[in-house]
Amino acid sequence: MCYICRPKKKEGVLLIDRCRELGVPSGPLLGQLKAGKDVILPNGKTVLSSQVRSPDSPCPVFAGKYYT
Repeated sequence: MCYICRPKKKEGVLLIDRCRELGVPSGPLLGQLKAGKDVILPNGKTVLSSQVRSPDSPCPVFAGKYYT
């Protein structure tokens, strides 16, 4: 018997300084960007989540064998 473990990937971190540079106001738009969604600012400018988040960390995969 063998098993495979796949932990949940670690999501990227929201870069607040970059958000401020792009003019993202405080509030729900920051939460949407952190969740990986692109947003449209009140001035009509589109901000992509990839512009303001660090990359996701890949999750390691572990495989093992069960001995009896």
